[in-house]
Amino acid sequence: VSPAKVCLIPSGTDLELIRPLDPRACRQTLGLALEGAVIAFLGVLYPHQGVRTLLAAVPEILRERPGTHVLIVGDGPARRPLEADAQALGLGASVAFVGRVPYDRVPLYLGAADCCVAPFTAQRGETSPLKLFDYLAAGRPVVASAIPAIADLVKASGAIVTVPPEDPRLLAEEVVALLNDPRRRQLLGEAGRRYVEAHHGWDLLAKQLISHCD
Repeated sequence: VSPAKVCLIPSGTDLELIRPLDPRACRQTLGLALEGAVIAFLGVLYPHQGVRTLLAAVPEILRERPGTHVLIVGDGPARRPLEADAQALGLGASVAFVGRVPYDRVPLYLGAADCCVAPFTAQRGETSPLKLFDYLAAGRPVVASAIPAIADLVKASGAIVTVPPEDPRLLAEEVVALLNDPRRRQLLGEAGRRYVEAHHGWDLLAKQLISHCD
């Protein structure tokens, strides 16, 4: 195929639905505790999402930041094993498996969070993870695994902190560092929102596609 006939349209997010919201108001709406930090994961629960690494990092996060809550939003074939992992680690009420939620309620869970995580395994593959665009649209700082599939987004957005995949200790360190630095969280969140507004809104991407089809 001639290169002139090939057009690459990136993934994106719904900028009108997913937007920065007041964390306290979101927590009140969801019936979550108002005190303590909140970390959110959003996605289908497959092994490559790396939630097992997140669970392994939670004890260290709790040692440094007691009262932190982790929301795992989504469902999938790995849910039961992950719930068993959480129980074996004694995480109790610190980790909530929220399950699948209607898409129009996703902004509430992201809005309730102080930071969001994407702890992909090294074998995640080269697909473009939508969750990162949703996190950035919500104006939340992100800690993600440094895998090739997201390298360009990390560099371009300036809003994602990376750690080696499958390393609970370093994941915990970076999450705690963000939780301890509200100003940095704010700056990263604002940078992420600006970036997706400029490059990854579905309306903008649809217009790009239409222009190439004309």
